[in-house]
Amino acid sequence: MPRFANLAAVVVSVVLTLGACELALRWLGWGPNAAAGHARLLRFDPAIGWTKAPNASVTYRWMGSRIVETTNSFGGRGPEPGAAQERVLFLGDSFCEGYLVNDDEVFSTVFARRQSRFAPVNLGVAGYSTDQALLLYQRLAGQLQPQRVVLLFFDNDVWFNSVTVEHRAPKPAFALTPTGLQLTGTPVPPPAQRAAAAPCADCPPSWRLLQLFAQARSTVAPAGKPALAPELLAYRRTAPPEIDAAWQLTEALLAALQKATGHRLTVFYVPTVAAIYDSSWAATKQVYGMDDNWDIHLPASKLAEVCARQSIPLLSPTSRLRERAARGETLYFLEDGHWNREGHRLVGEMLADSLLSSSSQRGSLP
Repeated sequence: MPRFANLAAVVVSVVLTLGACELALRWLGWGPNAAAGHARLLRFDPAIGWTKAPNASVTYRWMGSRIVETTNSFGGRGPEPGAAQERVLFLGDSFCEGYLVNDDEVFSTVFARRQSRFAPVNLGVAGYSTDQALLLYQRLAGQLQPQRVVLLFFDNDVWFNSVTVEHRAPKPAFALTPTGLQLTGTPVPPPAQRAAAAPCADCPPSWRLLQLFAQARSTVAPAGKPALAPELLAYRRTAPPEIDAAWQLTEALLAALQKATGHRLTVFYVPTVAAIYDSSWAATKQVYGMDDNWDIHLPASKLAEVCARQSIPLLSPTSRLRERAARGETLYFLEDGHWNREGHRLVGEMLADSLLSSSSQRGSLP
């Protein structure tokens, strides 16, 4: 009997210790960039790949902070759009939706506080590229009737416009044909529920301890140079044919979105953290063994050429963000690469000031 009691005490002690470790990891926000918590807002959509569940809310922890994300009846970030104001519809990916910041910190909320003329409607969805943003706009524009549309464009949009699988799940893609754009890959097949950050609004929460053990097992052996992700080829000056083709398709998609919005589209360029912090770009080049044939600012230059050809106003915050970074300000989560609350604040204020002064302004923000 004493031996059984001792064994039971050991088991209880181990269970309590593991439970305490799990709670500590969750409180600290440890996990794959908080993706598991955030992904509970996503749901499978056979026409677009995935969308955000309407009238939903998730709470998770990131770097010791409590993050709350809510959606309105359109699946957009934040409260219902105002009816009396001019509506500005924001389209884009995780930068647009405000991944890793609270509802009151995301740039569109800052935008609303900065001015009273425009009511923002934030339809950003994690992982979206120009093609999915176009499809979402076509679905909701009739209901929302926006006066202005702003597309937040990130470098990896170029590559993912050309493929039918994004990191998290399958997606549709347009093909550029002699007669114009043709949608392919629909209906989209459901994703594997265990895929990282796959649309899983109904998925059970994951165990951080299991993630930690899996990560430790994968890093026991010394890691060599990581494989180059194909979307990084957009930074190569001598681009391979598939990147040139992806840019041609991207330009056609931007032209289609410009036409669909009644020429009320503005593109807002989202610079990667490596375009703002030179140390980040230097580290990236070292990790992948990149030489002088790689240029972190190349996608921004190409996007400017595309927007000029299509007569689409382009706003770029790069110079302003670099000025702030040079002063020692931290505008991105350096552990993740998304804007932090200060980055969102600066972007929201710049967008408000720019749209108030002129919706057709080109080039860098004043």
